[in-house]
Amino acid sequence: PISGLQFSPLGDALATASWDRGVRLWDTFTGQGRVEELPHSHDVLTLAFHPSGKQLCSAALNGSLYFWDAMNCTCEGVVDGRLDVKGGRLVSDRRTADNSSAGAHFTSVAYSPDGETLIAGGNTKYICVYDTQERVLLHRVQVSRNTALDGVRDELNSRGMTAAGPLDLLDDGDSDDDLDAMAGQKRGVYRPGGSIMPGTQKR
Repeated sequence: PISGLQFSPLGDALATASWDRGVRLWDTFTGQGRVEELPHSHDVLTLAFHPSGKQLCSAALNGSLYFWDAMNCTCEGVVDGRLDVKGGRLVSDRRTADNSSAGAHFTSVAYSPDGETLIAGGNTKYICVYDTQERVLLHRVQVSRNTALDGVRDELNSRGMTAAGPLDLLDDGDSDDDLDAMAGQKRGVYRPGGSIMPGTQKR
C-alpha cells in the first residue's frame, strides 16, 4: 500500500512511498512514471521534497533516511537514524530501551524553509534535526519529560515486572459489574412490597 505522497515544489512531479520498499516519481502532467522505482532495504514510511524540488528524503522502517537527487533519481547518501530516534522503554516492553527496536524509525520528515536542515520524528520522545548537506545529526530535542507518559522513562522499576507481565497492565481487581452481580446474588430478588422471591436468595 501507499504510505506517503508528496508533490514537488516545482509542480512537475509527484513522489509516492510504499511498503514494497520503493519510492516512485510520477509526471504530474502525463501521469506516467519517470524512472524505475528508487530502491530501499526496508518498507518506506514517509517522504518529503526539498524546497528547491531538487532533493527528496525518504524514511525507511529500519530507521534510515535516504537522500535522493530528484532530478537524476540517484541516491546522494543514507543516514542511519535508528539510534537517534530511539526513545524510552514502554511499560509492555520485555526488553530494555537499548535492546528494543520498537519505535526506532521515523514516521514524519520535513525540510526547513531554507532547505538547510531536515526535521524528523517518530513515535518516541525525540525529534531529530539533520544537516542536509553533510547529512549529520545537529540536534536531538526531547519533546516531553513527563514520566507519567509511557515511553518517556529509559528504565523501568524491575519490581513492577512479573512472570505474567507488568503489574500496571494486569487486571487484578473485580469490576463494578462483578461486584454488583455478587451483591445481587447475596441479597436476592425482591417483590413489590419488600419480600424476597423464593429461590432467589443465595445461601
